[in-house]
Amino acid sequence: MGWTSIDRFYYDSRIATNDLKVNFENKNDDELVYVSLLMKNQNLYITSFQKKDRSYGFSHYDAEPTNLIIGEEVIITATTYRKDIPYFTFQKIIIDKK
Repeated sequence: MGWTSIDRFYYDSRIATNDLKVNFENKNDDELVYVSLLMKNQNLYITSFQKKDRSYGFSHYDAEPTNLIIGEEVIITATTYRKDIPYFTFQKIIIDKK
């Protein structure tokens, strides 16, 4: 997939702080879930970090705000294993401030 610098977002006039979080129903406490945000129009993906409230976000830690391009269509992916069986899901969304 290659490497990219997300610093270029700071030069996009559509960038704004938002509260995008990913939550899961029926997730076991010891279950490892890997969540990514795919930005097709930007040719990149961003790995999530688990927050203190057990949700997943796209900043480096709880105190750091999430800054993404408002109006950008993205795909959120999630993978996990349960009893050695892999599971995968995805959701297309448009980034908004809320």
